[in-house]
Amino acid sequence: MSEYDFSTMNSTDLETLVCDLLNAQQPIGSIIKYKTFKEGKDKGIDLLYSTTSNFYEHVGQVKHYYRSGYDNLISKLKNTELEKIKVLNPSKYIVATSVDLSVDNSRKILAALSPYIKNLNDIYGKKDLNRLISTYPHVLDSHFKLWFSNTSVLQKLINSNLEFRSVDFNEYQIKKRLSIYVETPSFSKARHILKENKYIVITGEPGVGKTTLAEMLAYEYIKDDYKLIYVYDSIRDADQILSSDNKKQIIYFDDFLGTNEMEINKSRGSDTFLNKVLRRVKNGVNKYLIFTTRKHILNMAILESENLRRFNLLTGETVLHLDEYNFDIKKQLLMNHIETSELQEELRSVLYSKDVFNFILNHKHYAPRSVEYITSKESVSNKSPNEFKEFIKESFNNPKEIWKHAYSFQLNEDDRLLLNTLLSFGDDIDDDRLELAFEARVKYEIDNNNKIRGMHAYRNAYNRLLGGFIYTTQDQKIRFINPSLLDFLLNHLKSDRVEVFKIASSVIYVDQLTKRLFSLYTSKIKESMPDLLKHRLLSSYESFLTGHDDDNELIILALVIFKYIKTEEAENIVYNILHKIEDWNQFYSNYELGVAFQEFMEEVRDNDVLNNLVEEKIVEIITNLIIADWDFHNALKLLSNLTTKYKVDLSDHHTTQLEDHFNEIIQDFISNEVEFLKDFIYDESEIYELTTKLESMVDSINDLGLSVDLDLKQINSEDWYEIVLLNGIRRQMEKDD
Repeated sequence: MSEYDFSTMNSTDLETLVCDLLNAQQPIGSIIKYKTFKEGKDKGIDLLYSTTSNFYEHVGQVKHYYRSGYDNLISKLKNTELEKIKVLNPSKYIVATSVDLSVDNSRKILAALSPYIKNLNDIYGKKDLNRLISTYPHVLDSHFKLWFSNTSVLQKLINSNLEFRSVDFNEYQIKKRLSIYVETPSFSKARHILKENKYIVITGEPGVGKTTLAEMLAYEYIKDDYKLIYVYDSIRDADQILSSDNKKQIIYFDDFLGTNEMEINKSRGSDTFLNKVLRRVKNGVNKYLIFTTRKHILNMAILESENLRRFNLLTGETVLHLDEYNFDIKKQLLMNHIETSELQEELRSVLYSKDVFNFILNHKHYAPRSVEYITSKESVSNKSPNEFKEFIKESFNNPKEIWKHAYSFQLNEDDRLLLNTLLSFGDDIDDDRLELAFEARVKYEIDNNNKIRGMHAYRNAYNRLLGGFIYTTQDQKIRFINPSLLDFLLNHLKSDRVEVFKIASSVIYVDQLTKRLFSLYTSKIKESMPDLLKHRLLSSYESFLTGHDDDNELIILALVIFKYIKTEEAENIVYNILHKIEDWNQFYSNYELGVAFQEFMEEVRDNDVLNNLVEEKIVEIITNLIIADWDFHNALKLLSNLTTKYKVDLSDHHTTQLEDHFNEIIQDFISNEVEFLKDFIYDESEIYELTTKLESMVDSINDLGLSVDLDLKQINSEDWYEIVLLNGIRRQMEKDD
């Protein structure tokens, strides 16, 4: 027999399930068909079968009391429902509940609601509902949230490495998240796209539910024994983990292009890897890929990447628009949040009040994230009912002020210092480094603004922020709990130059310098560097090193000092730093760093000291810059520019790495073209054009002093005559349709 505890369903979900089970139970030819009603005052009717002679022929109540138990259930039936039953006077009355009922429990319910309940067969407890599910398993197809209340399935989710924007990833959090979720038309559409395309890009603006939808899709695959690959920073990670066998794998990359326009730089240089992973997923067995990103950032990325345009990434897109949340969905989502909230009863009553309830549902700024915020215990603790009411109105009337209010009035100075310090690290950082950086900021405030140090300041601030503003990931990284909080802090600090100056003055790590404050990628300098920081960089740049990735951090330090400190002393420091670097392969994993170093090489052409240093290591530098770029035209142009400007004859050097890299680029290019032509070739002359193009590409590489051969096996192994014929037939059939 099935073993579901129904904990992942909300009250409405359970009503619908019971209705479907009772209808499935009816014998063939039966005229009895139960129906449910929209959420609202049910007048004692959750299920109804009506006839012309008796409008209330059969009436049913569904009580989802799996948490509160039997005592609350019987009390509710006696003290509230019985009076409603008397008014309705049905011929048959049914009670169904997620509570596990004993025979004695059922007899007491029968006695309490006599004569309306005729026998024990009209009372359904948890075991009875499970028995019906086992008898009519097809009902499960339309109740996906029920699947996850099965103990074995829940354990699969708990053991996966799926990250949430919450403190804990445990059974309680999973059940709560599922019970809140309301299935929208996007779910079935997204499910279909993922199944057919094997990948999906879910886009939409902040707060519309992209991450929630992605997680629900991932749930289904984890349930079916797929191993989740959660990608944090780069699609290159997925390329390394993705297996070539039939192992079940689903890749999930949340905000894969970054959370704002500035961060899109980190995706540049990875589009070829993305293309490669997409192709491996498309051609592989048991491989699926889920992306989320903001709509305008996706559009920007596609405009700038020929690879993404050629793969036609948008064919795997499903867009979440707020107008998809019709009134009924909005209402159910709000009800679910209230039902599962941990708010005090007096605050829940405020939400249920007609004026507040309707205010939220009809508001132009209604969004799932806003509803989540006002029903979060952390957001409204210690508020009186009147204060809570005003807080709700302000949150919807001025949604951009949600985090501002919390940041300005709910937090103390140490809390704000900790958040701003975390912001300087970008997306996340480990606890130890965050604590040291926080202490450095506190010391700066003590030295410059007469701050008084509190006892255990870091740990106390961390504990206050945990759950409401930050959370700790499974790999012990500290992150902002919500993308909207990150957006707020970035926008807030744009208008607070004094605070930005203080953050910059107190940084102690290399990644604090460049993640948010001092960009390496753009030549346009937006921030001036505080004199205190300049002095520390010039006098003790070694103190910024972590010791984990010294060569990478040394390159970054050199670029920061060169770009932001324009003195002769700074140039000497830059020379000393670059002279220490032993391994220049850092550009492979950090595209932005490579682009920044190219800018640096352009600028130092007229600087004898720095230019001589670059020329000493030029072949090694060129090689590592090139093998970090997987776009043929970019790599070729860069190679041509650098060898010309620095007068390098590659034929005089060992160039195996460069030759292997261009060979791999060309083979990837051929693979993409072959896959594209299989679907769209209509004339065999296109193969001749492709071959001519490839010969030209190889010639342009070899003209620079390399030795690359053209391998056409992938092209020649296909029967292009037959492919052209089949594509022509398909196109004609599409025209006829």
